[in-house]
Amino acid sequence: MTQVWYRFSTLIVNLAKSKEIVCYNPRAIPAFIPSPIFGIERVSSVKLLGVYIQENFSREMHFKHNTVSSQRLHILKTLKRQGLKLELLRVCFML
Repeated sequence: MTQVWYRFSTLIVNLAKSKEIVCYNPRAIPAFIPSPIFGIERVSSVKLLGVYIQENFSREMHFKHNTVSSQRLHILKTLKRQGLKLELLRVCFML
């Protein structure tokens, strides 16, 4: 059904970059889960505009990634304040 819709709407879909996520209420048993779209990977979580969205609407993954990012940023700020050279800061950033 979905494949037919985007063909008739002249929408160009890049299958290599597209992901499908089926969201559901975690308290209710899903009565109907549509079959996957041919050529598009179905995932349980996706990052969209910097926000992690999970199929069960949990915020756990988003908080986990934000915590790790905050810790890394704190380490880089601390190393910069202690006078570490810019080249070495870049090496630390890439790790």
